[in-house]
Amino acid sequence: RLEYLAFAALEDEVALTGTWSPALTLAYFQDFLAREQAASGEPEESDPLLASLLAAEDPQAAARHYLVQMAPDFLSEASAMARLAPGAYGKLQSALFNVLIDEYGAAVHAAKHSSLFEAVMTSVGLDPRPHAYWQFYQPGSLALANYFHYLAANKRHFFRYLGALFYTEASLVNVTGRQSRALRRIFGNAVDTRYFDEHH
Repeated sequence: RLEYLAFAALEDEVALTGTWSPALTLAYFQDFLAREQAASGEPEESDPLLASLLAAEDPQAAARHYLVQMAPDFLSEASAMARLAPGAYGKLQSALFNVLIDEYGAAVHAAKHSSLFEAVMTSVGLDPRPHAYWQFYQPGSLALANYFHYLAANKRHFFRYLGALFYTEASLVNVTGRQSRALRRIFGNAVDTRYFDEHH
C-alpha cells in the first residue's frame, strides 16, 4: 500500500506516443546517448545544483550535505539490481549481470562502487556507515533509492528497471564528471573523487 501511494502517481507521467518497435526504441536510446555525449564538456556551473554549491556561503558544508543525499543509494549501490540476478530472462538478464559484476568491483572489494563512495565520504570527514545520516535524508533522496528497489522487487517491472538503469548510466557519465570537478574545487586535493571518476 505504501509503495502504491509513493509511486502510483508516476504512472500518470508516462505517455507513450505511437507504436514502438525494437528499432525505434534503439534509435531513441542512441539519440539520448548522443545528446548526453554532446554535453560532456559543459562546466560545473551548467548544473544549477553544483553552481549553488560552489556559490554557497560555506561550500564545504553544502557539499557534505549533498553527499549525504547520495548516501541512501550509493552506499548500497546495486543491491536493488542484485534482486534481478536469479531467474531465466535471457540475454538481457546476462547483460544486466555484467553490469552488476562491475558495480561490485569485479570481486575486488576496494573497487566496489559502494566502497569507492565510502572513500569519498571519509575523505571529507563524513561517516561512511549506511544510514549514519538517515535523519538528514530529504524525500527525493529516499524516493530515488526506494524506486529502484520497488522496480526490482517485482519481476513484472523488469523492463522498467532496464529503462531506469539505461537513463541513469547514460546520464551519469556527464553528471559525475562535473561532480568530481566541483568537489575538487570545493575540497581541494583532500577529497577522494574516485567514485565519480570511475562513473565518468
